[in-house]
Amino acid sequence: MNIRKLLLFIIISFFIPVIIGGFNVYAISQTNLNSIYGDSIYYEPNQTCATSQNILNAGTGAPNGAQFPNLNPTDMANAINAWINQENPKSELSGLGSTIVADGQHSNINPFLIVSIAKEESSLADPSDFNVQHANNSFGREASPGQPSFQGSHLWYKWSSVKASVDYTAPENQNVAGGGDIASYLKDQYSSQITQQNITALMEAYAPPSQNNTAQYVANINLWTNQLIDLTLNGSSATSTSNNSNVSSSSACGGGMLCNQNNTSNNNTSNVRQQVVCIAQQELSLWQSQPGYTPLGGPGFIYAATGYLKYSQNSQEEWCADFASWVYNQAGYPIQPDPNWRVAAVQMIQSIGEKNQNFHWHPEPGYTPKPGDLAIHLYGSTYAQSHVNIVVGVSGNNVTMIGGDQGPGLPPSPGTPGQTVVSEYTVNSFTGDSIIGYVSPD
Repeated sequence: MNIRKLLLFIIISFFIPVIIGGFNVYAISQTNLNSIYGDSIYYEPNQTCATSQNILNAGTGAPNGAQFPNLNPTDMANAINAWINQENPKSELSGLGSTIVADGQHSNINPFLIVSIAKEESSLADPSDFNVQHANNSFGREASPGQPSFQGSHLWYKWSSVKASVDYTAPENQNVAGGGDIASYLKDQYSSQITQQNITALMEAYAPPSQNNTAQYVANINLWTNQLIDLTLNGSSATSTSNNSNVSSSSACGGGMLCNQNNTSNNNTSNVRQQVVCIAQQELSLWQSQPGYTPLGGPGFIYAATGYLKYSQNSQEEWCADFASWVYNQAGYPIQPDPNWRVAAVQMIQSIGEKNQNFHWHPEPGYTPKPGDLAIHLYGSTYAQSHVNIVVGVSGNNVTMIGGDQGPGLPPSPGTPGQTVVSEYTVNSFTGDSIIGYVSPD
């Protein structure tokens, strides 16, 4: 092992501080995290973030069909949350509306079908239900030999939590034969019925007459689906969708995410910042869930070869600015709205901020960054050596950031596309890691 590899091994294995430009750069200690969680007005740990029309697009299915419907995803999530609370306030699915909608979107399954099955099988994951108690299984899903299971009246599929059962991003649901989360399972097992939009045929296969009153099962599914459609179309928390730049007019902390109570601002920019942090964290979780991340990529990390292409619109290039502009576009507040949302150069992001229109440039020193800001790093004398991160937490002088196109090490540094990751780290100064300023959405 040469000196460079030895140093990299020590850094990754023990997370010791590295000195960059005179400022300490840290892996995130639990103490730092606790401080950020308590003090930051936007940053929330491990939350299920609110979805919006700009994060999840409406599908093409009929609202009462088996495929993901042509309805506003945020409104669907709000309707699911309201309906669950109305039907069973004790439900362990309570507050997971956006997770359920995202699960359905991922597999092209109607999320109303998911919660209706849960109501039929377990009174919406009631804590007293036998399968919920022993297997976190609210869907009556049976297990195949070798799958995680619990032996009851049947061999029931077992999840680590009720949330994991409806969360396709959960690590336990990755690369599971037959589908891990419930939506992936339905897609795998009943694809022909789902493609035909035939709920009756689907339920006859899922709940066969030999074991169920299938006719009543189907009637209940249709009844509850129509109730959820009505709540979606006529509920009080509808989303503004008049143009692509709008964000949800409902709280950005909906859909199962608990707002930090220190966040008392209700203006539109605060919602944008929260959404940006949410989406950055979701992408970080996606990367971390891939086999080989360990913890910041390495040999054999296959996802790195193609995972970044959605940010760069399939261009093989350095993609830190692509990642930042993709996140902002997903939040419904594109850095460059016309003619294309993607900004491929760090210097261009700074230039857009210097125009003081929708974004503003704040050179250091003298500015206190906020979550949602874009931190501009300049490692040399030219912008060929620049980088950008998204600020996700600020506590005292500590700044926590998530960025794309970052190589293994502390701090993660720009690297070769196809070998880099989305990662998170903390600096203990507003100018740490060669930050020269911040671009903000206000």
